[in-house]
Amino acid sequence: MPPKELDPDVYSSIFDRHLQETQVYLQRAAFPEERTENQVVGSVLWTYDEINIFFHALAIHSRLRPDLISACIRTKNVLDVVEYLDLLDDNSKLVGRQSSNDGNRVPIAHEMSNSWVSWEENQARSLQTRENNSRKQASRRILQRSFENENVAGSALDAEYSP
Repeated sequence: MPPKELDPDVYSSIFDRHLQETQVYLQRAAFPEERTENQVVGSVLWTYDEINIFFHALAIHSRLRPDLISACIRTKNVLDVVEYLDLLDDNSKLVGRQSSNDGNRVPIAHEMSNSWVSWEENQARSLQTRENNSRKQASRRILQRSFENENVAGSALDAEYSP
C-alpha cells in the first residue's frame, strides 16, 4: 500500500535529486578529464579510450563475439580481445570465491500491489505535468526576452534615425 502521508512534494524532491545526480554523472562521462595513461592487460597495451570502447562494445555485443568487439575497437585484433575477456572471466571467478556473501547485501525485489502501482503512476503524471509547465514557462521567458531585446534595439534605431 502506498504511503498516504507521503507528500507529493517529497516525491518530487526525491525525483529532482535523482535527476541532478544523473546529470552530474552524465556530464562527467561526456567530458572526462584528459587521460593519457595506458594499461597493460595481459600481454597487450591498452589505452584508456580502447578500454572504454571495449566495455561499450561488450555491453552491445556478446562476449561470445570477440570479432564484433574487435571491429568496434579497430586497434585491437580478436586475440587481444579474447585475452582481455579471459582475464576478466578468470578474475571474476576469483572475486566470486572471495566474496560469496555479497549477494546478501543486494535488496530483494518485491512485487508491488495494484494500489502502489496506481499511486506511482499518479506521481509520474504529476511530475510530467510539472515538467511540461516548467518547459512552457521557460519558453515564455525566452520569447519575452527576445521580444524585449527587439523592442530595445528598435527603440535605439528609432532614436538614431528620428529627425
